[in-house]
Amino acid sequence: MQLSSLEFDITNSKRIFSCRKVGDYIIENYSNYSEISYYQRIVCFRSLVNYIKRNNIQFIYIRYTHIANYFFIKFLKTMKKYKIKILLEIPTYPYDMEYKDIGKKQKLLLTIEKRNRKKFKKYVDAIITFQNYNEIFGVKTIKISNGIDLKMIPKKPIAKEGGSLNLIAVAGLNYWHGFDRLIEGMHEYYTNSPEQIVNFHIVGDVNSTIGMEYKELVDKYALGKYIFFYGNKIGSELDEVFSKCQMGIGSLGIHRIGISEVKPLKSREYCARGIPFVYSFIDEDFDDKPFILKVSPDETPIDINRLIKFYNSNGFDSHEIRKFAVENLTWDVQIRCLLNQFRFV
Repeated sequence: MQLSSLEFDITNSKRIFSCRKVGDYIIENYSNYSEISYYQRIVCFRSLVNYIKRNNIQFIYIRYTHIANYFFIKFLKTMKKYKIKILLEIPTYPYDMEYKDIGKKQKLLLTIEKRNRKKFKKYVDAIITFQNYNEIFGVKTIKISNGIDLKMIPKKPIAKEGGSLNLIAVAGLNYWHGFDRLIEGMHEYYTNSPEQIVNFHIVGDVNSTIGMEYKELVDKYALGKYIFFYGNKIGSELDEVFSKCQMGIGSLGIHRIGISEVKPLKSREYCARGIPFVYSFIDEDFDDKPFILKVSPDETPIDINRLIKFYNSNGFDSHEIRKFAVENLTWDVQIRCLLNQFRFV
């Protein structure tokens, strides 16, 4: 079976969607204006329908980004008309609480999304979930894990650098990431005669509302010597930040959106890089593994001494951590699992 990946190309810092493409083949170009290109992405499906028909596509796998509107439902209906199987991936469910503080335009789009997602059961053959749900929106689910592309994620050898412990968090910086808990923990740690230097490297949109709140917290506690903000980084620039760090920080606030079980992509990327990591939720892929540390899903500051003890008392093998990702977490493994289950849906 031949698999093709449809992507939206983002070519500048303003996150303007410049085109819709498969590999290097451009299906449709978008406007240079961010507002127009955004709406083109969620309402223009004719070129995609033509590509699918022309290439005799038999089934489509959609990573759902909460865009259910009239045009998206019409696209699904058209696919159903041509007897094309539709798999819809919903990485996190429920997701309504992710939209806690949004403007009027986003509220309108969310209201439209809530109304139209009820129609999924008419057209979607299965919903892909990383959680323990048998049915979502009236559609049967297929349970797999979040998959990664190892070619895009180099392994980083673990090495203690100058006696300091360097933590890294890579995220879109939303309130459910909970990195404020770690900042609060570092404040407590540095207030009580610390024995070891601990640094925290944050990669993500520092100009977002949450990013600015983190910066204010760092300034409030005078932690600028130990907490560093990098903005969004990809490729070699991201690799360079990882080269300084020994431990990854996963989400510490998933409980804030009413979820206890999730399989985030970033945890899998930390694993692929061969570094131990920390999180506060249930993830059955990692929960019993020696290279992870679980902290409580609440609002308490993170105990930095516990992180230090976890790292210093374990001889982590980056090759073994990476090996686990190779054997269990790649998209090849997950697609095989998906296809085996899809036969019985």
